[in-house]
Amino acid sequence: MTRLSVIVPAYQEAARIRASLEQIRTFFDASGISYELIVVDDGSTDGTGERAESLARVVKHQINLGKGAAVRTGALAATGNWVLFLDADLSTHPSAFRAFLPQLDDSDVLFGSRRAPEAAIATPQPFWRNSSGQVFNLAVRTLTGLPYRDTQCGFKAFRMEVCRPLFEALQTPGWAFDVELLVRAQKNGLVVREIPVEWHHQPESKVRFSHAIRVLRDLAKIRKIA
Repeated sequence: MTRLSVIVPAYQEAARIRASLEQIRTFFDASGISYELIVVDDGSTDGTGERAESLARVVKHQINLGKGAAVRTGALAATGNWVLFLDADLSTHPSAFRAFLPQLDDSDVLFGSRRAPEAAIATPQPFWRNSSGQVFNLAVRTLTGLPYRDTQCGFKAFRMEVCRPLFEALQTPGWAFDVELLVRAQKNGLVVREIPVEWHHQPESKVRFSHAIRVLRDLAKIRKIA
């Protein structure tokens, strides 16, 4: 099996990081997949990195730079042929990677989707989160031409042989970084597939309505790349 690097971007996750990493390790240890586990501590002040050190390789940012910057750091530090990143809250469980396995040989980018046919919302999100997600997706389709139903699910895998340049060029440090990666993948003619996954809303999510202005500004910049 192709060696896999599993990247977990983490900011102020001391309360749950060990439990999440243990679940990740339990799944991949049993899967027979050769893997490494990397946590990118994005400037946490609560001891997130220290709590993760016995379970993963920890790469630290001295200050909080944003989720996109953390994923970029993790991907460029990875040694795997494939890189998978997933959220520290495990909104999408690592077992969702099983659905990716049949697609690895003929894909370059695989990403989980909460809105693809056959996706399952095991724990629904609040109305405002669902509505804002739909508005965001409409904005993404309109501004970038991307055809996907859900660019923001935090469960994505990249074949690094062809995707390393995408991470090297990544300019979006915040929440819209997924869109930039997908735009660059499309522009480079890579094979991208949207895979339905089971998703659980986590009430401790760090996405806030106050991020909307910044995200819209990022989308305007990403539009120039598309």
